[in-house]
Amino acid sequence: MINKLKKLRLNAGLTQNYISHKVGLHPRNYQKIEQGKHLPRVDRALAIAKALNTTVEELFSNDKLR
Repeated sequence: MINKLKKLRLNAGLTQNYISHKVGLHPRNYQKIEQGKHLPRVDRALAIAKALNTTVEELFSNDKLR
């Protein structure tokens, strides 16, 4: 599973701080998810996908970022 959060977030012009607050996470916890050190709960993954205007499948798929 390839975590593409950082690339998607940067493409959207958003900060880690913005996304973490939007989805109700401490910025450090979001950073760990983005680094692949932790996997988010389903509800958090859905909220992150919504904040990035994408799907959970796109966030964690093995496909290259389009």
